[in-house]
Amino acid sequence: MSAYRAKFAQLVTQRGLTVAVAESMTAGELATAIVDIPGSGDWFQGGVVAYDTETKYKILGVSRGPVVRASAAVEMACGAAALFNADIGIATTGCAGPEPMEDQPVGTLWIGFDIAGERFHRHVMVAGKHPPARRDHSIAAVFDQANTLLRELQLAGGQ
Repeated sequence: MSAYRAKFAQLVTQRGLTVAVAESMTAGELATAIVDIPGSGDWFQGGVVAYDTETKYKILGVSRGPVVRASAAVEMACGAAALFNADIGIATTGCAGPEPMEDQPVGTLWIGFDIAGERFHRHVMVAGKHPPARRDHSIAAVFDQANTLLRELQLAGGQ
């Protein structure tokens, strides 16, 4: 297990938080990475793979319009948190390729977070020669960004 995943589990467990995900760019692999963490059954509520744009609109409550953008990632995260009654919603949307999407270049990743009602987004350009490699890099970026946010919120007197 990567150090990023171990740190994420530690931060979530120490704070007694639950987690849910909504995935597009990572196509279910983020949920898999989470359930591979020992003890995740205590805090991981579940996830939605919303690869289709209409699914993002209908299931996760994303506003109609482009879905490879910051606001869509945040809306997806909020939708996941609400669907699973989780303290933390994390979402991924972007362009894994092989072609650009919605005028966004291949490798574009938007990560949305809903952490106890506070909303955040992060934009990352992920490397990789093929979509599976870009998904792997995306998952690492999600854990890195989530850990940073959870540490910052902790320093700011968060939950």
